[in-house]
Amino acid sequence: MKILFVANYMWDIYIFRGGLLKALVADGHEVVAAAPDNGRIDMEKTIPGLKAVSITLNKRGINPVEDMKLTYDLYKLYKKENPDIIFHYTIKPNIYGTIAARMAKKKSVAILTGLGYSFVKGGLISKVAIALYRFSLKFSKEIWVLNSDEVASHELFSKGQHRGNHGNEGQLHIKNDNINLFDKYKLIDNDIEKAIKDAVARKGKS
Repeated sequence: MKILFVANYMWDIYIFRGGLLKALVADGHEVVAAAPDNGRIDMEKTIPGLKAVSITLNKRGINPVEDMKLTYDLYKLYKKENPDIIFHYTIKPNIYGTIAARMAKKKSVAILTGLGYSFVKGGLISKVAIALYRFSLKFSKEIWVLNSDEVASHELFSKGQHRGNHGNEGQLHIKNDNINLFDKYKLIDNDIEKAIKDAVARKGKS
């Protein structure tokens, strides 16, 4: 199986998903990681067998032209790489990557973690982000919505797996035989706003 991961930074993919990527490569899967590359890590050297693709993504930008270009660039990437499944992390990959996957007719999973209060405190940007999520995530095969406490306290979470980790940084060890443990985080009835608010409400209770 060919699996593609997309996130804001290549370093973040390594820090938070490195163990998963290594396990997938070891299991014989073809693994591709796509993210902006600031030269902090050589993913292909660090994880032999993995393919790294550098993309242009401004995670804090609100320029619609930039975002349209990102969508098109991801669409071309997905058509070229032809993955069996795509995993999107963080807001822009989740929104524009999911739209690109739909355009390319590829299956994708959106994983929303550590969402915080920027999505529920109001304001124009918050409303626009929720509207974009509502539109785009209906194209995902599955959607997982977790808050940061649920990630850190999860039985599959472990800290200090890689050099460079600080504080509570770590990763969730997700494999075929335990992925069903995340069923409770799936989006229900396509109500992304309720899922985000529910994740915030659970924060501190997990």
